Formats: sequence, structure tokens, C-alpha cells
Amino acid sequence: MPETSPKTYSLLGVPVQALTMRRAIATILAQTEAPKASYVTKPYVEFFIRSDRDPGVARLLQNSWLNLPDGVSTQWAAYYLYGGKPGLLRLLITLFQI
Repeated sequence: MPETSPKTYSLLGVPVQALTMRRAIATILAQTEAPKASYVTKPYVEFFIRSDRDPGVARLLQNSWLNLPDGVSTQWAAYYLYGGKPGLLRLLITLFQI
């Protein structure tokens, strides 16, 4: 990943990263040079609910190299879990930009 690894938050056991669109693109492009195959997901609320009930979906999301959250409900979850903590603003801004 370029510069430093992005901050990772856990939403219902799913790791998500707070990145701006520009940083996400740069991070993904940098990963294309890595010798190991990896994948990126853009989970929305149904993914989080399903991962709580389906171990296969949970593994898919937990093993993803990068999870870029999608949707307003993810913003609400982040606010509820991380309300007022450093990094929340970046996560919310990121969700609007992706």
C-alpha cells in the first residue's frame, strides 16, 4: 500500500478501511505490483447482515485485502460504533466519495 496502511475499523466483525477515492485508487494500483493475488470488496448493509449469519460470507469479507464500505447504513453503523472517536469524520467523508 502506498505510504502507510489505511486505518481499519470493524463493523459487525468486518474490517473496513476509510479511504478517499484518490487514496483507494492509488492503494489498489500499488497492490497490482504485489506478487500475491488479492481482492477488494465494497460491502453494503446486506453483506454485513449476511456475514453475521453465514460463515462463508464472513470469511470472504475478513480475508479481503481491502473492504471499501458502501451506503448510508454503513455510515450510521460507523457513527454508532465510533461516534466522536478520531477517524470517524474520515470514514464518513470516504463513504460519500466512493
